[in-house]
Amino acid sequence: MKKLACSLLPVASLILAGCATRALPPSPTHISEPPRPAGAIPEPVRQSAMLPPPKATAKVETYSVTVHKVPVQSLLFALARDAGLNVDVHPGVEGSVTLNALDQTLPQLLARIQRQVDMRYEINGTTLTVLPDTPEWRNYKVDYVNIARSTNSSVNIATQISTTGGGSSASNPVGAASGTGQNGGSSGGSFGGNSATNNPSNNSTTVVNNRSDNNFWYSLEKNIRDMLRPTTINDKLVDPLTAPQPGQNSQTGQTGQATGAQGANSQQQASPSPFDGGAFGGNRNTTTNSVVVNAEGGLIAVRATSRQHEKIREFLEIVLGAAKRQVLIEATVLEVKLSNNYQQGINWSTISGGNVQFSQRAIGQTGLPSGVNPGTSPGAFLLTYSAAGKLGNLTTAIQLLESFGKVKVLSSPKISVMNNQTALLKVVDNNVFFSIKVTPAVLGTNGTPISQAVYESKLETVPVGFVMSVTPQISDNDEVTINVRPTITRIVGYVNDPNPALADAKVTSRVPVIQARELESLMKVPSGQIAVMGGLMQDSVDNLKDGIPLLSSVPVIGDLFSFRNETSTKTELVIFMRPVVIKDASVNGDYRNYRDLLPGEPDTEPYPVPSTYPVPTAKANGS
Repeated sequence: MKKLACSLLPVASLILAGCATRALPPSPTHISEPPRPAGAIPEPVRQSAMLPPPKATAKVETYSVTVHKVPVQSLLFALARDAGLNVDVHPGVEGSVTLNALDQTLPQLLARIQRQVDMRYEINGTTLTVLPDTPEWRNYKVDYVNIARSTNSSVNIATQISTTGGGSSASNPVGAASGTGQNGGSSGGSFGGNSATNNPSNNSTTVVNNRSDNNFWYSLEKNIRDMLRPTTINDKLVDPLTAPQPGQNSQTGQTGQATGAQGANSQQQASPSPFDGGAFGGNRNTTTNSVVVNAEGGLIAVRATSRQHEKIREFLEIVLGAAKRQVLIEATVLEVKLSNNYQQGINWSTISGGNVQFSQRAIGQTGLPSGVNPGTSPGAFLLTYSAAGKLGNLTTAIQLLESFGKVKVLSSPKISVMNNQTALLKVVDNNVFFSIKVTPAVLGTNGTPISQAVYESKLETVPVGFVMSVTPQISDNDEVTINVRPTITRIVGYVNDPNPALADAKVTSRVPVIQARELESLMKVPSGQIAVMGGLMQDSVDNLKDGIPLLSSVPVIGDLFSFRNETSTKTELVIFMRPVVIKDASVNGDYRNYRDLLPGEPDTEPYPVPSTYPVPTAKANGS
């Protein structure tokens, strides 16, 4: 047994030795990394890599030419020979040239020769072709919407008690106007005087009518045809839109009041409408094949000489540049409940504070159509700010008005308008009421009804809210002339229809009483400045009575158990209007301050106010 154990012991030791793991040698950088040899520090990069030098362009050849009464064909051959060009000259090119040119290119020389001789040239590769300046077709791309708009507005003021239909007089106010605007123009007229109805010695009616017809494509075609029409110094240019037709008598706007309506009708019948394609009369036949207009594709083809094409191109550049101007109108309508210290209204000259200074000056130099006389009436004036910022100026003005009383913002619309286009903004509630017509029952001789009473109700609506129409004109120096008409209406009460037939039938028809506050003015405001229209003040009296039921209605002693409060308030309506000429109509351009209003955009402060500007305050009466 001992011999077997001794023999197995070496075998077991051998097996255990084979299962043993080999110890790994330690890493030379296990504890610390040996120091690296010192190297040179690279130079910092101070400039970007140099771009390859631009390739040299061929030098433009210039020529010096001095000639006196030289035939144009000889001069053209000499220029083509010196320029190394082939030349083709039409036999119809004739004339002599007197020219002195120093170091000018070939196109410059040909343009100067073209002014002295009726010719046109084309350079195709190495060939110069010279032809007589005969009419040729050229296409012009005009990107403008194919639409014609007509706008009419009227403001009526009457001091008479009138029946249904208003307080206008018997004459037609359109016939009494100073003119009728056509082709993108506008005109306004007023009629004032005594009415011819009821009591003529105690009635007065004033009517202000505005009309604007904007038909871009019609006006553009007519203007181009007029430019191509041959004229002389003694040729009378008669507008075919206003010329009367043979055999018809047109009435002017200064005719009598009784025939004013007939005169306006005859003008409309005699003058072709600008929306009618045949409004050119006989002059259209002379240039029928000269102008082709495709408004749907935005293309105009003109057949004219090269000189006429040059004038037409300049004309189109000016017209399109003016027609595509755009302005952003920012308006804020406020109602200020004046405090006891400012019952005479807002004193704008006392407002100042911080880096914001208000200066008041009249708008324009002449009287306005709305009756506001600059320099004497405080109804419309201009506020100039010295502080930086955009819409923050409106916010600053609203904060300043808090010093005069409690401010309530009625509306704050913003709308973009194209040049000489009318924009209408309407935020109203159409309140419904009914006008009732009663046909009484018919009774027989014995008292029995022959026919029953008939009740007819007609639905009537009256808009209550805010309506504003704006027509801007933008000049080259970013001055905006605005015709604006804001109207604010509200319901102040109801009255019952006093028709006896309704009373007998015990039917109550409530008719709303509408309060309207309206301004109509024509003003000129630089871009970024704020025009203020104000001064519309009104007094309101609120009678509040409350008490204990039953006891407060007892005679004599009822006042001991009741409470009565009579308050009188005065409010002033103020309208801020700020036009901003738009140069880049995109969210990354002039509309970037409204980018946060887009869905998915983070809420940011659109109009940051610099922290260095203190909040302005109003100072008045030493306070």
